Amino acid sequence: MEKNSIRRNLKREDIISEIKLLCGEDYKKVKTFVIVEGDDDLKFIKNKFNSKAYGFESFSGCDGVEEIVNYFQSDKRVIGIRDKDYSNLISGSNKIFLYDYHSLEIMLAMNNESFESVCTEFYCGGEKVFELRNKVFQKLKYISCFREKNSSEGWELITENISIDELYRKSKLDCNEEIIKEINRPSKNNYDSEKQSIVEGHYHCVTDLKLITRGHDFSELFKVICNTSGIEKNIKSKDVELVLRTSFTLESFKNTSLFQSLEEYENDNHLNFLVR
Repeated sequence: MEKNSIRRNLKREDIISEIKLLCGEDYKKVKTFVIVEGDDDLKFIKNKFNSKAYGFESFSGCDGVEEIVNYFQSDKRVIGIRDKDYSNLISGSNKIFLYDYHSLEIMLAMNNESFESVCTEFYCGGEKVFELRNKVFQKLKYISCFREKNSSEGWELITENISIDELYRKSKLDCNEEIIKEINRPSKNNYDSEKQSIVEGHYHCVTDLKLITRGHDFSELFKVICNTSGIEKNIKSKDVELVLRTSFTLESFKNTSLFQSLEEYENDNHLNFLVR
């Protein structure tokens, strides 16, 4: 993807106008217009898509991705890529493609080479690399189960207050009761015994944490583990995500379900937008 083919910080109307203009100029219908959630997504895709592709940052996260793609639903050249989050979406449906697992960050972290790279860069502790990765998932398990049920049950409880950094530093992340206190800290939240029972039941039956662990939670906990392993450091979660992203090779991308679904769409619609 060429540098001048990337569009950032545009409003909804400006994105639509720009795509209409570019589509009008594309007489041979060989261009592809890819809508993604944010700037990190643009950085991720720019060396995965060729010079026939244009990348657009959504005006409103995943909702904006869906809105723009739906606006151009009849045009096969306009597609979207977003996190699966806690949705029931199927990758490729309605021209919306999903990162593997829960989100971009989890897809990157599950690539062994990328996770080894981020550990080499930041981690000074004694745990083995992949045992450390499993530890991050396990320590986030209750919060991940809560987030999923908060979404699927429509509770709409406030979650911005949950500080993974503070919970880990105070050794409270392994105590579900302490996490419940943190969830209930905003006065508007009513995370009562009935809701807790629903989450508890899910906690004991969930099998694949990769599907429910939020990517930013993963990078946040990994960050604080690194910052407290040995000499205190000042690593940011954005630093973790940057190394994961930049160490994820084109060959690794080709092994993802995302690539396979994009390649199938490309072939079925006689387009050419992927780097090979």
